[in-house]
Amino acid sequence: MYKINFIFFFIVFINLEAQVPEPVGYQKKPILLYNAEVHVGDGTIIDDGYVCFDSGKITHIGNFNNNILENFENHLKIDLNKKLIYPGLILPISKVGLEEISAVRATLDHTEIGEINSNIRTLTSFNTDSEIISTFRYNGILLSQVTPDGDLITGNSSIMMMEGWNWEDAAYKIDDGMHIKWPRKTFPPNRWTGSTEFRENPNYRNTIDMVHKFLIDSRAYYDLKDKVDGINLKLESMIDVFSGKKKIYIHANTREQIIESVQAFKRHGINNL
Repeated sequence: MYKINFIFFFIVFINLEAQVPEPVGYQKKPILLYNAEVHVGDGTIIDDGYVCFDSGKITHIGNFNNNILENFENHLKIDLNKKLIYPGLILPISKVGLEEISAVRATLDHTEIGEINSNIRTLTSFNTDSEIISTFRYNGILLSQVTPDGDLITGNSSIMMMEGWNWEDAAYKIDDGMHIKWPRKTFPPNRWTGSTEFRENPNYRNTIDMVHKFLIDSRAYYDLKDKVDGINLKLESMIDVFSGKKKIYIHANTREQIIESVQAFKRHGINNL
């Protein structure tokens, strides 16, 4: 009986330790952080500074003196004892919230089948219960551009806060841009065969033609939207791209990829790259 009780207690203890930290509630009282080295974010450093914030928004920042404490009597005052204050970091092109254990397929939710997935959104797949998110937050990363993965047109990223009960709470900027992986003309030498020459991509031209056709169809859909019956989700997702509201993020690794991709999109009237 003793062993059974001990095992039960041990299992319960482990489960409690594994819980994801609960999101904080709304700020109930304005807070004054003082006696700190404040890094403003534009290169300015205040050696002996203070920062006030209320309802999650910064209200005051400047050099600290004793009069400051008197001016903010209704604030909760916290002496940081010369610690650093710096702006929250932003993590671009991230799979946080979409990937838990890379070796376990069931925990991956960042890639869709197919080459053209312009209608895919990472927003609704963002898992606020991920145990990894809190590790980002503790290291100063407060926002992340959660980005889909794939072969060609991978879909829409969203800017998410590293805290929230669900994806609606965590959403900071919804569908901030469309991501496209531009194909390579050549591949590096194959070290397994001992070759020293670059290899041509046999599917390059067909892939580029596919992109151009999709952009032509998307433009036509955008121009004739009011006359089209029904909704095509893949083309519908490109409306904000042609109106200039949504940015195109091009993933490219070589000079040729960068030049050709920019020229291709500009040819179709897309300049927000």
